Amino acid sequence: MQHKNRLTLFIPELFNQLKQEYPPHDLPNLALVLSKANVEKLPNCLNELSLLAELSDLSGFNAESRAALHLLGLDEKLNSWVCYASPVFIQPNRDHLSIVQANGFELDINEATDLCAEFNDYFQNDGLQFSFTEPNNWFCFSQDVKSSAAYSPSSILGKNIIEFLPTEITDVQWRKLFNETQMVLHHSATNQQRITSGKPEINSLWFWGGGTLAKTSRLKYNQVFTNNMEIKGLAKLGQSRVMNLPENISKELLEENFDYLIAIDPQYATDCYSLIDKYAQECTDLLKNKSINTMQVVPEYGQKFILTSKDLKKFWKRTQSISSFI
Repeated sequence: MQHKNRLTLFIPELFNQLKQEYPPHDLPNLALVLSKANVEKLPNCLNELSLLAELSDLSGFNAESRAALHLLGLDEKLNSWVCYASPVFIQPNRDHLSIVQANGFELDINEATDLCAEFNDYFQNDGLQFSFTEPNNWFCFSQDVKSSAAYSPSSILGKNIIEFLPTEITDVQWRKLFNETQMVLHHSATNQQRITSGKPEINSLWFWGGGTLAKTSRLKYNQVFTNNMEIKGLAKLGQSRVMNLPENISKELLEENFDYLIAIDPQYATDCYSLIDKYAQECTDLLKNKSINTMQVVPEYGQKFILTSKDLKKFWKRTQSISSFI
C-alpha cells in the first residue's frame, strides 16, 4: 500500500538569516525545491509558535507563553506563571531606551547562579523567583499572573523599547521593575567582577514570553523533529511524538499515513545551512520514490512552498538561485 505521508521543513527565520550572510550561501537542493514548488501565502504571525498554531488549525492558542513551553520541552513540571528574564544591555538615547546587546555575555554557571541568587534575595517579597536552565537562559516565576513583553530582546535590537512593552501594565510598574533590576546589577559584586575581567556588561533584564501552559490541543503533526525547546513543548502539549533532529531523513524513518514536521532553529544547529540543504535533497528523493506524497517548506513567516513528485517533473520551471527568493 502506498504511503500517504506529508513532510514539512519549518525554518521561518531562514530568509532573514540568509539576508545577513555575505557572501550568500549557495543551497542548490533547497533552491530546486523552492523553484519547482507552488507558493501559498500565510497570514502574519507573532512568532514561530503562532505560525505553527496557524498551520495546525489551533484556534485560540496563546503563542506568547513561550517560556512555559520551553520548560515543558525540557520535561520540567510547571505550576506557575513564568516568563523569560533575559540578560541585556540597555542603552539610553536622546529620547528613548533601546536594547543594544541580547546575547554573547559569556556567563558561566557560577556567575549565573550567583546573579540569580541576588535577584531572588532582592525580589523575595514581590513573589518572584529566578532560575536558569543554561547560564544565558533565565526564567522568572510568579504564583500571580503577570504581564510581560511579547517580543524577544534579539528581535527588537536598537528599537525604542517603550513600543514593545505590554499594554496591560502601567509605565510606572515597568519603570520600577527595570530600575530595580538595573540597581541589583549595578551593585552586584559578581557583575562588577565580570566587567573588570573584560566580559560584556549586563545592565538590565528583559521580561518576555510569559504565561502559563495552554490547554492541551492536538497538533496535526504525528511526529515532530526539532532542536527548538519551545516547539518541543508545543509538540508535547499537542500530543505529538517528539525527537531531536535526525541525522538523515530516510524511508526507514517514516511510518504510513503520518504528517511529519522537521523544525530547525538555525541558531542551535551545527552547520545549519549544510543540514538544511541535505534535508532538502533527502526529501526530494523521498518524493521521487513515493515515500512521501507532499513536501512543504516554510522558510519565512509569509509563505509556504508546496512540492509533489509531479512538480519535480516540471522542466519548464527553471531552478533559480536562493538569492532570488529572499
